[in-house]
Amino acid sequence: KIAKGRFIRDDEKEIVLDTNTSLVWQDNTLVSKPWITLENARANNYFNTSGDTATTYCENLTLGGYSDWRLPSMDELKSVSYRADRLQIKKSFSINDHYYWSSTMHAEGAIALAFIVHFNSGYQKLHYKNRNFYFRCVRAGQ
Repeated sequence: KIAKGRFIRDDEKEIVLDTNTSLVWQDNTLVSKPWITLENARANNYFNTSGDTATTYCENLTLGGYSDWRLPSMDELKSVSYRADRLQIKKSFSINDHYYWSSTMHAEGAIALAFIVHFNSGYQKLHYKNRNFYFRCVRAGQ
């Protein structure tokens, strides 16, 4: 285990613990998938995350001895974006300078959209759920 201030990286388990929030983050892969499948988007099934999606990937993930992973909310993902603490995050996480999916959907009826967060800046914006973006699964810590 490598302690980096608020983040403790466990290279063996390929996870990172955020000691400020007690959240445990997946850090073993740089995978991109849609929030929903293209088929579900075409059928207007914007809440159906079944199939090869970021949500089902997290729900089916077993990593570090844990199987209760999920897609993080926008606020959770922003809490570990570079803007929060650039140096510690850079040393603790495998980082891809791209947007990452959050589980947060648009609240005003635009059900085809969900928030993505740029891991290098913390900037967030809405995007269509059937597009591929990176994601990082999270779970509640002990």
